[in-house]
Amino acid sequence: GPNTAKHQIDSPVDELEYSDNGEKLPLGPNFQQLVALYYNDDGDEHPRVKEETQYLLKQLQISIGSTDQLNETEQEKQDKLDIRCLQVLRALIHNQIKKIDPELKERKPGKYRE
Repeated sequence: GPNTAKHQIDSPVDELEYSDNGEKLPLGPNFQQLVALYYNDDGDEHPRVKEETQYLLKQLQISIGSTDQLNETEQEKQDKLDIRCLQVLRALIHNQIKKIDPELKERKPGKYRE
Protein backbone atom coordinates (compact mmCIF):
# COMPACT_ATOMS: atom_id res chain seq x y z
CA GLY A 1 0.00 0.00 0.00
CA PRO A 2 0.95 3.66 0.16
CA ASN A 3 4.02 4.69 2.11
CA THR A 4 2.15 6.43 4.93
CA ALA A 5 2.07 5.83 8.67
CA LYS A 6 -1.64 4.95 8.47
CA HIS A 7 -1.08 2.22 5.89
CA GLN A 8 2.23 0.89 7.19
CA ILE A 9 1.53 0.75 10.95
CA ASP A 10 -2.19 1.51 11.15
CA SER A 11 -1.48 4.90 12.74
CA PRO A 12 -4.38 7.26 13.38
CA VAL A 13 -2.17 10.02 11.93
CA ASP A 14 -2.36 9.54 8.18
CA GLU A 15 -0.49 12.58 6.85
CA LEU A 16 2.97 11.37 7.94
CA GLU A 17 5.12 9.72 5.30
CA TYR A 18 8.10 7.55 6.14
CA SER A 19 11.40 9.25 5.40
CA ASP A 20 15.08 8.52 5.93
CA ASN A 21 15.60 12.25 6.31
CA GLY A 22 14.93 12.30 10.04
CA GLU A 23 17.11 12.95 13.04
CA LYS A 24 20.78 12.24 12.43
CA LEU A 25 22.29 9.23 14.15
CA PRO A 26 25.24 9.70 16.49
CA LEU A 27 28.44 8.86 14.62
CA GLY A 28 30.98 8.94 17.45
CA PRO A 29 33.21 5.97 18.29
CA ASN A 30 31.19 5.07 21.39
CA PHE A 31 28.01 4.73 19.36
CA GLN A 32 29.82 2.77 16.65
CA GLN A 33 31.13 0.36 19.30
CA LEU A 34 27.62 -0.02 20.70
CA VAL A 35 26.22 -0.86 17.26
CA ALA A 36 29.11 -3.28 16.63
CA LEU A 37 28.06 -5.29 19.70
CA TYR A 38 25.03 -6.45 17.73
CA TYR A 39 27.01 -7.93 14.82
CA ASN A 40 28.60 -11.36 14.46
CA ASP A 41 32.01 -10.47 13.13
CA ASP A 42 33.45 -13.88 12.42
CA GLY A 43 35.68 -12.65 9.63
CA ASP A 44 32.88 -12.77 7.08
CA GLU A 45 32.82 -9.97 4.51
CA HIS A 46 29.25 -9.13 5.58
CA PRO A 47 28.76 -9.54 9.34
CA ARG A 48 25.29 -10.69 10.37
CA VAL A 49 23.09 -9.09 13.00
CA LYS A 50 23.17 -11.09 16.24
CA GLU A 51 20.09 -12.66 17.79
CA GLU A 52 20.68 -10.47 20.86
CA THR A 53 19.25 -7.57 18.85
CA GLN A 54 15.84 -8.84 19.95
CA TYR A 55 16.64 -7.56 23.45
CA LEU A 56 16.50 -4.00 22.17
CA LEU A 57 12.92 -4.63 21.09
CA LYS A 58 12.11 -6.34 24.37
CA GLN A 59 13.52 -3.35 26.25
CA LEU A 60 11.20 -1.04 24.35
CA GLN A 61 8.25 -3.32 25.04
CA ILE A 62 9.05 -3.36 28.78
CA SER A 63 9.44 0.40 28.76
CA ILE A 64 5.98 0.89 27.28
CA GLY A 65 4.48 -1.25 30.03
CA SER A 66 6.24 0.56 32.87
CA THR A 67 5.60 4.18 31.87
CA ASP A 68 2.85 4.71 34.46
CA GLN A 69 5.05 3.44 37.31
CA LEU A 70 7.95 5.86 36.86
CA ASN A 71 8.46 9.25 38.44
CA GLU A 72 9.60 12.17 36.29
CA THR A 73 13.35 11.62 36.80
CA GLU A 74 13.07 7.89 36.11
CA GLN A 75 10.94 8.59 33.03
CA GLU A 76 13.58 10.96 31.64
CA LYS A 77 16.24 8.26 32.06
CA GLN A 78 13.93 5.70 30.49
CA ASP A 79 13.25 8.01 27.54
CA LYS A 80 17.00 8.39 26.93
CA LEU A 81 17.42 4.60 27.00
CA ASP A 82 14.49 4.14 24.62
CA ILE A 83 15.94 6.70 22.22
CA ARG A 84 19.33 4.96 22.29
CA CYS A 85 17.67 1.57 21.60
CA LEU A 86 15.81 3.07 18.66
CA GLN A 87 18.98 4.70 17.35
CA VAL A 88 20.87 1.39 17.48
CA LEU A 89 18.02 -0.40 15.71
CA ARG A 90 17.92 2.32 13.08
CA ALA A 91 21.68 2.06 12.55
CA LEU A 92 21.43 -1.73 12.18
CA ILE A 93 18.64 -1.39 9.64
CA HIS A 94 20.52 1.33 7.77
CA ASN A 95 23.63 -0.86 7.59
CA GLN A 96 21.58 -3.78 6.26
CA ILE A 97 19.97 -1.57 3.62
CA LYS A 98 23.42 -0.42 2.46
CA LYS A 99 24.30 -4.06 1.74
CA ILE A 100 21.43 -4.45 -0.73
CA ASP A 101 22.46 -4.92 -4.33
CA PRO A 102 22.43 -1.46 -6.00
CA GLU A 103 20.38 -2.88 -8.85
CA LEU A 104 17.60 -3.75 -6.40
CA LYS A 105 17.74 -0.28 -4.88
CA GLU A 106 17.00 1.28 -8.26
CA ARG A 107 13.78 -0.64 -8.78
CA LYS A 108 10.58 1.33 -8.60
CA PRO A 109 8.37 -0.38 -5.97
CA GLY A 110 5.24 1.05 -7.58
CA LYS A 111 5.80 -1.19 -10.60
CA TYR A 112 5.18 -4.24 -8.42
CA ARG A 113 2.05 -2.98 -6.69
CA GLU A 114 -1.50 -3.24 -7.90
